Formats: sequence, C-alpha cells, structure tokens
Amino acid sequence: MARYCSSAACILFILERCNLSFTWNEQSVDASLKAVKNQGIEWSVDRFVLAEGVISASGWCGSIRGQVISELNILLVFADEEEEKVALETGKSRLDVLALYPVLGRYSGFFVHRGIRRRDKPVSVSLSMTLEDGLYLRAPIPYYADVRHREKAVSKLALLRHYADRLFFHFARGNWRLIWNRLLQHVPALMATRVGNKTLVEILTNLPGDMVLIVDHALGGGANYYREKRVSILLEQGRTVLLWQFSPVTLSFQLQIFRPEERSELFQVEREAWVELADCSQIIEVIFNNCVSYPDPEQVPDMFAAFLGHKRVRFTFLVHDFFSVCPSHFLLDYRRKHCGIPDIEVCRACLPHIEDGLVSMYQSRDIDLWRARWGSVLEKADEVVCFSENTRGLLLRAYPRLSNRVITVKPHSVAYLSGNYRYPVAREPLKVAVVGDINFHKGSEVFVTLVEAARHQNIAMEFLVVGTLNANSKPGGIEETGPYQRDKLGDILTRHQVHMGLMLSICPETFSYVTHELIKLQVPLFSFAIGAQGNAVSAYELGFVHPLVESMELLSILLEFKERLDTMLLGKEACHQ
Repeated sequence: MARYCSSAACILFILERCNLSFTWNEQSVDASLKAVKNQGIEWSVDRFVLAEGVISASGWCGSIRGQVISELNILLVFADEEEEKVALETGKSRLDVLALYPVLGRYSGFFVHRGIRRRDKPVSVSLSMTLEDGLYLRAPIPYYADVRHREKAVSKLALLRHYADRLFFHFARGNWRLIWNRLLQHVPALMATRVGNKTLVEILTNLPGDMVLIVDHALGGGANYYREKRVSILLEQGRTVLLWQFSPVTLSFQLQIFRPEERSELFQVEREAWVELADCSQIIEVIFNNCVSYPDPEQVPDMFAAFLGHKRVRFTFLVHDFFSVCPSHFLLDYRRKHCGIPDIEVCRACLPHIEDGLVSMYQSRDIDLWRARWGSVLEKADEVVCFSENTRGLLLRAYPRLSNRVITVKPHSVAYLSGNYRYPVAREPLKVAVVGDINFHKGSEVFVTLVEAARHQNIAMEFLVVGTLNANSKPGGIEETGPYQRDKLGDILTRHQVHMGLMLSICPETFSYVTHELIKLQVPLFSFAIGAQGNAVSAYELGFVHPLVESMELLSILLEFKERLDTMLLGKEACHQ
C-alpha cells in the first residue's frame, strides 16, 4: 500500500494546485487494490492532473504473471453516475520499473494528455483494465475513491520523496542528461508563483516599452528549440520578452518574463490574464510560435484580436506545424494516415472520428469554424513565416485566399552542429538508424514492422535508435541510446557503424532539424517522399526517397540503397587514397 500512497501523494499535490479536494473510503480502496493484486497486476499512477477540461496522467502497469492487458484506461465517474473512459497511450519506456520488476519489461509505462467532455469534478477516478481473458478490473486511485466518507490530507513532503526516488534511480545510473532535462521540464512549472490579475497589472506596468510577446506550447521539440534561440537573440538586443504558455505539468497558463542580464520570472496565471496583456501598451511585437495542447484551442484566434491590425503592434505567425489547418496538426486522418489536405467535405466527415488526444481538446470538431477562425488570423498577420516551400504549398491548399499575400519561407539553420561521421564501407550487415524521439507520427510503427519483417525473412540487418523509441510493442535486438547531445550525433553514428539514417515520418514535417543535421554530417539518408523532409532528401547526393510502402518492400529498397552507397562511397574512398 505504501507504494500506491506515494504515487497518490504526487497526484494529490498537483491536483491541489488546481483547487480540487480529495476524499476516499479506505475499505473500498483496499478491497479494489487487493483484487488487482490477486491477479498479479502491479501498477502506479505517478502523476495525475485534471484542470481546464484536460486530463494529463502518467504511470505504469503490467502483469507479473505474463497476462496481456488488452485495454487500459482511466475511468472518471461523475455525481450523476455518468462515466467517461479515457484511453491511455501504452508502451512507454520505464527503466525504473524494469529494475524493480524485470518480468514487466522495459515498456510498461503509460501516458495520456487529452481533453474531456465534462468540466465538473468527478466523484471518483480509477485505473481500469481488461485482461486478455476478458476479466475487468478497477483500481481506484487512492485519495480519490467512489464513496467519500473520510478526508485525508497529504503534505508536499510525500511528493518530494516520490521525485527523490526517481532522481536517485537515474543518478545511480549516470543518466545526467535525462535528469537535467526532466528538472528543466517539471520543476519550474511546479514552482511558478501564482498571481492574480491585479498583481499582474502592477508587474507589467513596471516593464519597458518595447516588449515582445511570444505564444508557445511547452511540449519540447523543434518549435521550442527555435523559440529558445529567438528569445536569446531578443535578449542580446536588449529587449524584454513575455512568454505565454500552457503547462502540461500543472495544466495551467503561465507567463514567463525574460529581462536582459536578469533571471527570468515565472508566474502561474488564469486564462483571463490574457486581457491584461492585450491592454498592455508596452507590447509592440507578438510572435505566434505554437499552441498545440492548449485547452479550447478554437478560442486562441479570438485572443489575438486586440493585436491584429493594430498599428503599434507587429504580429508574426510562424508555421511550425499544421495546427492552423486542422486540429490534427500532423495532418493524420481518422485512419492515422496522411490526408494530404483533401476537399473540405472529406474533412467534415473525418475530424469527428479522430481519436488523437490533442485533437480531443477541440470538442466541437467543426472544421469550418476552425478554418474560419484561424484563416482570419493568417490573413491579418503582418507576416506569415513557413520553414519550407512544401509547408507553404500545403498551407495555400487549405487557405487559397492567402495566395494574394507574401508568405515568407525561411529555412532554419543548422550551423550550430559540429562533429563528423564516417561511412563503414567494408562492414556487413546493413545497419540503419532512426534519430530523435520516435513516436507514431515519426514512424515508430513503421520502424518496428521493419525490424519484424527483417527477422521474418531471416535478413541479416541491425537496428539502432539514437534517442527514444515509443511504440506499443518492440521486438528484441533494437539498440536504443536514450537522450543524446546533438554535437555527439556524428560520433554516435560512426561508433555504431551505421550505414544510413531513416526518416520514417508518415506525415509532412515543416522543416525537420534531424533531416538537415544528418545531411550536414553527410550521413546517407532514406526518407518517404512526403513533406519538407522528403524534399530535402531528394535534393541530397546521398539521399533516397520513395513513396510510402509496406515494410517488406521497404526492406528491399534499403538493401538496394546500401549496394549503391557501397559502390559510390568505396569509389570516393579509393580516390582519396
């Protein structure tokens, strides 16, 4: 029971910040937990946040008896007895759980971040699971159970103990970069100072008169990397920067203030605080970077009304993804296939059936309303910036009216990258690598089925993930490095004797830092003929592109590509001797 309560303490503290209270019935919880335990199920909900119509949770679950859990959800029960089942994304890597329960394997983790229908507080929250034999189990999350008879308070010390346990695990294994990234991601958001609108007005009044306001998400990746560089440049110019975000850690809006040569300040604010920013006369520039993961995203365009068309404010719209085209910002349809932006009639039928968690933030699923609101922002912005010609073409397909205005194309720079790569000319067998945080839209399932196809055909082939592979199932024999440093990428690929990189994204990238980094390192590269990544690789001497195909055909394509590379690069090496 102690392990469950440790997790529940974490849950309680975070939800406490969302003004929710907790009660639970000890007998009910103990009975349910015992039933789950008797079936050989071990589990933990490490984090649970419910606010702004969004649920965000993570943890792990598995059977020490080897039973397959065919369905795993979080079940919300409301006062009127209505239930809402929230599906969990499973197969997440959990090395700490592997150390504790080797039988569960490495990929027992789960995660969810999605919108829910109801805004009122549930009376109970449970982890519900269905085993392969059809047995249904519910494990009430402690401190939040069905019958509310006893109140139980938990101190912040329990939360700190929980994180200390996780920190020690990674510290003992030398996972320094992972520790640093997690600290940067979670600690500041949890420690943000909560301020009301009156206090915020006082803070803004004392700021200089040439401020830049940036709107962004806090999910990491290329968009955040670009924004961090942009903030650094603005600070070097002596500008003060305001950063408006929605934190996935606390499910709250946050405002960060960056001043030249001073430490930044982070405040937790209400959504209504945006009104104070709109009235702030010191803001002379607004940069929209991204807002994927925001609750009620259809309201975001209305937030910009005070700035659009205002003579004193310059508004720049950066197209880091296709969120302004569709809530499915990777342009994956209900079948999880790239849609190519079809006629609007197709979109009307498709959008209501997309199950993706981030799409669920947009409850109405009205594509006409979506395009009308975001199209208005794009038309009124002082500048719309795309990072590839491919992105510009897709944007115009959705918004043909934009053809009358200039859309700037500014590819990112990878001048920061250093390092070297050497092709293993005489090495057999073929070794391929994917690079980055590889999830579904980045081709995780394509990669897994490629590995399985090679094994099924008894083809000698080796597979490397430089980064992390997030997939529902993972065959053996895949090397995975975990988080890596960009400047070490060339050395990692050379040391592992990789013949080629694979860009297996099944959706159009708007730029793809990884693609351009591999090209700069002169790593041979395969890509599907889609998006900015496909265009870049098609123009690359050591690149090869092909339309999306099944894994069996992809195997043959890669083996043929290696033969061409061996001939080409062996000849070059001979010339240099």
